Amino acid sequence: MFVIQQSKGDSVIEVWAKCVFQADVDQFLAEHSAWSDAYETIYLDNQGNLAYIEIAEGAPDRPVQAAPTIYKSGQITLKYGDDSFV
Repeated sequence: MFVIQQSKGDSVIEVWAKCVFQADVDQFLAEHSAWSDAYETIYLDNQGNLAYIEIAEGAPDRPVQAAPTIYKSGQITLKYGDDSFV
């Protein structure tokens, strides 16, 4: 992340980040793989490309990806004044 303060003075900023944890991604991938193995049949065309996917009748909904967690920093004050070289 880059922050540029273009004029002298004080600026107050806040940083927000959306994160999905690796453990949540791994859990979703495992659940989706198990669901797919149990309820999907994949059909390929003559060239080996995906033609269509058939979902078994009565299959439950696909697993849902984890929602990102939002982290917010406190207020960060940036001060831009005259440089005083030593």
